[in-house]
Order: sequence, then C-alpha cells, then structure tokens
Amino acid sequence: MPSTEAAATSNAGGNSSSAPWRGLALVYSLAAAGVVALVAAVLIPTVIVGMLIKLPAEFDSVTVARGSGSLLDPASIATGQAAVEKDVPLEVTTESRAVAGNDESISVLQVTGTVRRTDRQGEGAVLSTSKDCVALDRSTATPVASTACPGDGASGPRGLQYQFPFDADKQDYQYFDTTTKTDGVLQFIDDETVVNGVRLLHFRNSVAPIDISGHDPATGSLTVPAAALGLPAQAPAVQLSMFYTATRDIWAEPVTGSIVRFAEQQKRYYAPVGGSPEVMTVVDMQVQFTPETENSLLADAEDGRRTVDLLERWIPIGLGMTGILTLAGAGVLWSRRPRSTS
Repeated sequence: MPSTEAAATSNAGGNSSSAPWRGLALVYSLAAAGVVALVAAVLIPTVIVGMLIKLPAEFDSVTVARGSGSLLDPASIATGQAAVEKDVPLEVTTESRAVAGNDESISVLQVTGTVRRTDRQGEGAVLSTSKDCVALDRSTATPVASTACPGDGASGPRGLQYQFPFDADKQDYQYFDTTTKTDGVLQFIDDETVVNGVRLLHFRNSVAPIDISGHDPATGSLTVPAAALGLPAQAPAVQLSMFYTATRDIWAEPVTGSIVRFAEQQKRYYAPVGGSPEVMTVVDMQVQFTPETENSLLADAEDGRRTVDLLERWIPIGLGMTGILTLAGAGVLWSRRPRSTS
C-alpha cells in the first residue's frame, strides 16, 4: 500500500504535466478569436455594410413646402379680361408611402402631391392634385423599372426625384420632371451649405419653357378673342397653348442620399404656338420646405448617417483593435509557455 507522501507526489506531478496543455489551448483560442475579429473588421465595411444598409421595404413620409404665387381666376377667362390674383399663400404637401415590391430587392414609392391655397377652406382651397409611382432599388436607392408602377415606372429606369443614391457624388444626375414626364439634367452646384454640422450637396434642375398642352386636354389649350391680344376685333380668335417652366434647388445629405432642403419656382402660362408672347399667367409660384419639414428630414438623415458611420468606421475599428490586442495577448502567453526539459 503506497504512503500518503507518495500519493501527494504523484498528484503534484500529474497537475504539473497537464498545465502546459491548458495554457496552449488558451493561446490557440485567443489567436483564433483575434483572427476572427480582424477578418470581421475587414468584411463589415467592405461586404456586410452593403448587405445591411438598405431602404426600408415599407415607410411613410410627409413633406410640406410653403410660399406664395400669382394665380389665374378661371372664371375671368370668359369675360375676355383675365384676372390674376397676386401674393396668394400656397402650400404643397407631398405624401410618400413605400410598399414592398414584387421581390425584396425593391421598394415601390407611391406619391400623392397636393397644391392648395391656405387663405381658403374646403374644396375651394385645393388647386391641384397629382399622383406618381416609382420603384427604388433598396440597395442603391436608385430608380428601377418595375411592373408594380404602371406607365412611366414600368417602361424603364428614370431620373432621380425623391431620393438620391447612397453615397451621392459631387456630379450631375438626371432628374425626372413629373409634369413633362421627361428627364433633365440635375446640375451639381456646390457643397458649401452646412446645417447643424451636416454638409449638404446642392443641386439645381431647370426646365426651359415647354408646351404641355398635350398633357391635359381640358386646360392645355385655350381660344381667346383677337381683341384680348390687342388685335383688331374682327380678326379670327387665337388658339393658345399652356407652357411650363421650372427651376428647383435641392440639398441632399450625401451618405444617406436624403433630400433635406428643397425650393422650387414654377410657372405656367398661356401663349401662342412658339411660346411668345406670354398672354396670361396661370400660376407663378415660389415654395420651399418649411423649417419643420427640413428639421425632421435632417434629423432622419443624421440618424442614418450615424448608423452608417457606426458600421463603416467604429465597429471595424473596435474589432480591429480587439483582434490586435487578442493576438498580442496570445503571443505573450506563447512566449511564456513552459519549456519541456529533457
């Protein structure tokens, strides 16, 4: 029967021989964790961010622009003496509702625009309403063709309008005008505007006077007595067409592509074929986003920017530092491992 001292010596020897193996397991675990952290630090900004940052499949938003303008009194046309009201307070409300598209890669944006005069109530206050539909690629935020949008939205991609691409560049883009149903140049102006520490990109789209009489048969053309144009009363009546021109300035937060500030000058008027001379103004208005709308859009853009910054910068930096420190710790433990003696 072995003595107590021998048993103790045997146990001590067993613990001593197994300690180095437990140390090596820890070194290998730390090294593996460090490598995983470094790989994740590289993959998150280069691969995973592109998979995570997308437009929501469904969302709702409302923007309000206010200003003033001159409006033609339709009832005065019949008298031969067109009357135009000036300094009419105006409000343009744009309601956007995004719904899931035919597949998860797109979001279908259904938009309703309403122009009203704020000095009246009820039906007399509403001057016009419009509807639009555009499909957006959720990964890039750019317009794409989709059968979910009939007409223009289904025929092919079109220019920007409600959203810029993610990581918008200081370059010219195409802008889709819902009145003419055509794309026009959206010119990059500058990046000098800074709001609450957020630098915005400034773009401008201009539409030269264009005949839009074919877009609305009910109001697109008008026949007036020759006398209304200063011609002899016995001269034949003159056919007039409606013309349209607009200039819009847009400020976008580049990382999220969100439109934060918007201002528009729009004019419609009747003129003979060729567009000159201008006979009577139908509408001549200037509107811009209200401070409340701008602040709300800016807050949303800042939230999105912070999320992108977290994924693209701070999480990778944290993982990279963790990986380096973990590997360094594994290296220290490896250098201090017990050496076997022969």
